[in-house]
Amino acid sequence: EPNSSCSWTNARVPCPSGARPARERETLRQLAENIHEIFWMIDPRNGRFLYVSPAFKEIWLQDPESILRDSSSWLDSVHPEDWPTVNAARQSQLSGKPGDCEYRIVRPDGSTHWVWDRSFPVFDPSGQLDRIVGIVEDITERKQGEEALHQARLELAHHAVRLEKQVAIRTAELTASNRQLVDSIESIKRGKDEYRGLLAQSEVLQKQLRHLTRKILTAQEEERKVISRELHDEVVQTLIGINVELSSLAKLGAV
Repeated sequence: EPNSSCSWTNARVPCPSGARPARERETLRQLAENIHEIFWMIDPRNGRFLYVSPAFKEIWLQDPESILRDSSSWLDSVHPEDWPTVNAARQSQLSGKPGDCEYRIVRPDGSTHWVWDRSFPVFDPSGQLDRIVGIVEDITERKQGEEALHQARLELAHHAVRLEKQVAIRTAELTASNRQLVDSIESIKRGKDEYRGLLAQSEVLQKQLRHLTRKILTAQEEERKVISRELHDEVVQTLIGINVELSSLAKLGAV
C-alpha cells in the first residue's frame, strides 16, 4: 500500500480587512456544514482548532466537539506508519507554509481510510499569520482504484511475461518440428534419388542379363550344332567301317 505523502507551495491567502458581514459568515457556515469535505480552522499561535465542520464526524466517525476540546485528539486516529509524515506536515502548517498531505486514519470501527489534507495560511493586513484554514477529503475510493489499477498492471505484466515465455516455448517447438519436417523431406528426396539410381542400375543389369542370356543360347545352339556334326561324322565313319567289314565277309563267303 502506498505511503503517505505531502507537498508544499508558496501560495498565500490574504486575510480580508475588517469584520466579515453576518450574512457572509452565515453563507460560509452553511457551505462548510453541507459539504462532504471537512473544513477546519486553527489558531497558529497555540495550534488550537477554532472550527471543524460536521463532516468530521462522517469521515473520522468522531464528534467534532472532541477536537475543539482537545486539538491533538485527531492525531490518535492517524495510522502509525503515517504519523511522522503527518506530524511534520502539522509543524509546517503552524509555521505558515501551505501544502497538502495524504495519509491514512484508523477509525473507531477499525476501518482504514485515506484522506487528503490541504492547508492554507491566512495573513492579516500587516502580513502576520492570523489563521490557518484547511480542507480534508476522504480519498479512500480513489486510493482503492489506484491500488486496483496497480494490481491489474502487475497482473497484466505477469501475464505478458508468462505469455511471452509460452510464445518462446511454442516458437521453439514449432522451429524444432519444422526442422524435423525439413529433414524428413530431405530424407525422402534422398530416398527418391537413391531409388531412381537403383532403378537405373536395375535396368542396366536387366539389359546385361538379356544380352548374356542371348549369348548363352547362341553358345548352346553352336555347341549343339558342333556336337551334331561330330556325332554325324562319327556315325558315318562307323557305318562306312561296318560296310567295309560286310563287303569283306561277303567276299570270303564266295570263295
